[in-house]
Amino acid sequence: MLFDIYIIFYDLEGNLAEEKVSALLLNDGNYMVKDIPLFTPNLALDDIIAVETDEKLYFDKLVSSSGNSTINIVFFDEKIDIIVQKIRNMGGEIRYWNNKYISINIPANISYYPIKNFLNHLEENHCLSYREACLANNSLHEIH
Repeated sequence: MLFDIYIIFYDLEGNLAEEKVSALLLNDGNYMVKDIPLFTPNLALDDIIAVETDEKLYFDKLVSSSGNSTINIVFFDEKIDIIVQKIRNMGGEIRYWNNKYISINIPANISYYPIKNFLNHLEENHCLSYREACLANNSLHEIH
């Protein structure tokens, strides 16, 4: 069963913001994040978190990292479908917020280099801007 977990964080302008993610309750009382975070920094799909209860469930702390990474993208270009398909072909998983903003999950067993190079090229060509919201320790190592 999935539960809504609310995460309070500071947005890019320094204002308090809130995001809701779905999470699976584990036998030990912790939760596994089952949504790719859209805005929250330093959190990724399948991370294990502890929560506090106050009418709702609120993120308390990271218990263990999944090894996944989260990248946020804002599009300036109409080629979003082509770009998303190429990211999927490289192993990235996508969560849409709207037709101009997505978050990508880079699984722990996928090298981030090809995706990063692709995003850098698109950013240089003013197609998009991206933020590395949560990079796992292994994200920049080559996977063989």
